[in-house]
Amino acid sequence: MDCQLLHVEARPHFHLYLEYGDGTRGEVDLTPFAGLSAYRAWDTPGVFEKVHVSDWGSVAWDIEGNLELCPDSLYLKLTQGWYPPPEPARLSTAVVAT
Repeated sequence: MDCQLLHVEARPHFHLYLEYGDGTRGEVDLTPFAGLSAYRAWDTPGVFEKVHVSDWGSVAWDIEGNLELCPDSLYLKLTQGWYPPPEPARLSTAVVAT
């Protein structure tokens, strides 16, 4: 089974459309994450829409360093209808020196 993330695109209202190598495809709702401080950049117009598949295969935004989501968790959301809920105390963004 090939669960590699192949494609991601932003949809309105903090939704993402995802396509995986095994043929799994669909839309996930990220509004539960949108209000958390780690994802505050999404509130800036045009930022959420700049989502892409990173070199490592994660769902990523090149903002404030890097912001990434695990493609396996999103795969579980599509195939089993759940993912672990966000925990604000454990969320952070990575800062990359330039």
